Amino acid sequence: MVMMAPYDVAFMDCDMPEMDGLAATSEIRRRQRETVWRVPIVAMTAHGSPAERDTALTAGVDDAVGKPVRLGDLDWALKRWSDARLGDRSAAAPPAMPAAPALDSEIFAGLIELAGGPDGALLEDLVGTFLTDAPARIAAMRAAVTGGDARGLKAAAHALKGGSVSLGATAMGALCQELEGVAATPSLASAASLIGRVETELERVREEMALRRRNAVPTEDAR
Repeated sequence: MVMMAPYDVAFMDCDMPEMDGLAATSEIRRRQRETVWRVPIVAMTAHGSPAERDTALTAGVDDAVGKPVRLGDLDWALKRWSDARLGDRSAAAPPAMPAAPALDSEIFAGLIELAGGPDGALLEDLVGTFLTDAPARIAAMRAAVTGGDARGLKAAAHALKGGSVSLGATAMGALCQELEGVAATPSLASAASLIGRVETELERVREEMALRRRNAVPTEDAR
């Protein structure tokens, strides 16, 4: 069916009988080498672990959501990939492999609800504090690496990890955890590139927070 029409997005269950979703994805990608279009495929994985996601991306999917599937995750993936497809209908080359979502939709939606809406004072304070504090933590990590201060690197990475995870920026939190691991090794040589990735991830988090707040429906209290 995918080969018969250029669908905007295909959701692929990775646990289908006979031919599993990853094998089906690989076959679709093989056949699409002869076409000028490439349908975005979003895998639906049983656990949504980083290892499972990496396996799915290697098979040729563009993104992945965990099961049981949450409506918010489906809506987010559909909007992301259908918008990308509409903006690139004529492109012959495959798109670059995407990173994991910058925010956990369930965690951030819970914060919006707790705050009484996307413009609630609590959410404004949490997001504002995080976006102000994060660049300072990144600067502290860079200074620690320059000075060979493993303890300072670990402290800054740990603090930023806590703030990231509490707001749903789990990918950023994972990078900070990697930096904590580097701080426990004899050499800090690999820390600089990780800090650069944290800085890039922060921009993704900033943009996604703004987008999700714009798209959230205000509650009666927030109005």
